[in-house]
Amino acid sequence: MRVLITGGAGFIGSAVARRFITEGNDDILIFDNLNYAGNLDSLAAVTSSPHYRFVRGDICDMNAVSKIFGDFRPDVVLHLAADSHVDRSIDKPAAFIQTNVVGTSVMLDCSLAHFRTLSAASAARFRFIHISTDEVFGSLGQTGFFTEHTPYAPNSPYSASKAGMQAMASCIRKEVRKHNIKICNIYPGAVETDMWDIKARQQFRNRMMTPADIGDIAFDVYNKPERLMVEDLVVRPVKGDL
Repeated sequence: MRVLITGGAGFIGSAVARRFITEGNDDILIFDNLNYAGNLDSLAAVTSSPHYRFVRGDICDMNAVSKIFGDFRPDVVLHLAADSHVDRSIDKPAAFIQTNVVGTSVMLDCSLAHFRTLSAASAARFRFIHISTDEVFGSLGQTGFFTEHTPYAPNSPYSASKAGMQAMASCIRKEVRKHNIKICNIYPGAVETDMWDIKARQQFRNRMMTPADIGDIAFDVYNKPERLMVEDLVVRPVKGDL
């Protein structure tokens, strides 16, 4: 299997990439533009692996993304690339719309174009996993949890752009359902879910979720295709931007 990870040099993305490379036997291509959030040092532990490959590029660049799909031919896309942090989004909201909404649209467009070239066997295993954030649901307060059914209520350009990413993935999913493209959105955050097993829910209860935890969740979803039969999955708890 070949796995394309966008934003794989970032704070969360690098934890996901390290988990996939150290625990699996699949070929991993990390696609990251190494902006303020990306750092190749975070991948130092896995760069010697024969399963590791890195390409520097921007998810908003249709030509670059199309080339990655054409050259690497991924079976799975893990989409984590995004501009983050609320304060930055207030100062430069347009940049967040460009990277998060437009960039996600490019990734989905290229995924669909790639999917249409696959054999029946390859198409059956292709999937697009989008790592989102609980901030699309707004402010929680001191108690309670979000669920998969909580309405969007973003409170900043950052969370609004992440909600836009989510909306794009959901719309594309509805359009391509007849093709059986599996698109799963994962929301790490202060949330509760009935779509995750009891052991996993208890694992994260009453403590802060770490980037490594999110790597574990993504790896679990990847290795258990039945997880992808749910359209949205929220897990808890984490504070701050993702």
